[in-house]
Amino acid sequence: MKMELIRHTIRARETYEVKIESSLLWECALGIAAVTNTRLISHLEKPMEEWNDIKKKLSNELLKELEIVQKNNTWKALLQLLHQKEFDSLHMFVH
Repeated sequence: MKMELIRHTIRARETYEVKIESSLLWECALGIAAVTNTRLISHLEKPMEEWNDIKKKLSNELLKELEIVQKNNTWKALLQLLHQKEFDSLHMFVH
């Protein structure tokens, strides 16, 4: 999809190419980012109470892992890795 921008200045038009993709890996990484980044949570559609309810349903093991992610901001690394290469599966990403 191409999008043409028209500006009301003396500059020439600029054209951008936008590529839209979907991936369960991206969805998971963004979900991890949402649930572990308290500054981000306040800008999402769900209120904080719903996120807390979601966290209550998670296993202790998963909560410990999410605490590590929150403490070290490793969700950023997940997003950077996903941005570097297109992974077809979780196996490819882990490998």
